[in-house]
Amino acid sequence: MKKLLLPIVLLTSLNAYSQVGMNTSTPSATLDVVSKGTTSTTKALEINDSTNKELVSISDDGSVRLENYKNFSLLGTDTNGNLVNGTTASIPSIVGIATGITSTSDLSANTEAKYTFTTDKINAANLSYSSGNFTVLKAGYYGILLYTKKNVGMNFPNTGGTVQTFIKKTASSTTTELSVNQSSLTDNLTFEANTIGVTAYFNVGEIISCRANYTRPHRLTTASLSIVYYGT
Repeated sequence: MKKLLLPIVLLTSLNAYSQVGMNTSTPSATLDVVSKGTTSTTKALEINDSTNKELVSISDDGSVRLENYKNFSLLGTDTNGNLVNGTTASIPSIVGIATGITSTSDLSANTEAKYTFTTDKINAANLSYSSGNFTVLKAGYYGILLYTKKNVGMNFPNTGGTVQTFIKKTASSTTTELSVNQSSLTDNLTFEANTIGVTAYFNVGEIISCRANYTRPHRLTTASLSIVYYGT
């Protein structure tokens, strides 16, 4: 009996530190599973509960399905590392990326112009957009970064002037300034460019807009806007 016991112990120790392969004779990990397909119609892994309800699956194209989180658009982790519904967590996410629409005609001097954008990305749960207005649909803190480049070269003689660029918030028909860049332009300047940003709390229904005011006519040459949601 003692002669048989030692080999069994040695074999058990060997197996405990070996690599196991499924559908492969040369595993490259402690557990190496090679599936039989490459599309979403077949699965490499499936885990079910005692009622045969599928809990987790990995398709052969790499898609992962989690039963508990199938209706959530955003996932995060809590302080213990457990998956949670990310829509209730304060996880920074880009909810808006937009490109300023170039002015086709001069914007009047001493008149505040609201810039319009092409929305390259917008999260419909957070924002909607129309005619230069980004309307907040989900309350929380938003970080806004705006870059603008303006053509001021149509002014002759080009004797400088003052240009202001704003990020503004409209709440209950009252518009307030959140961030501003004010520059005194030098003579004979053709373009003026600047970047401004702000992080502020917005309630549902409040509006974000980007504007400028120049003491002489100008045109928007290019602009880019990014909006990040930081949660509540």
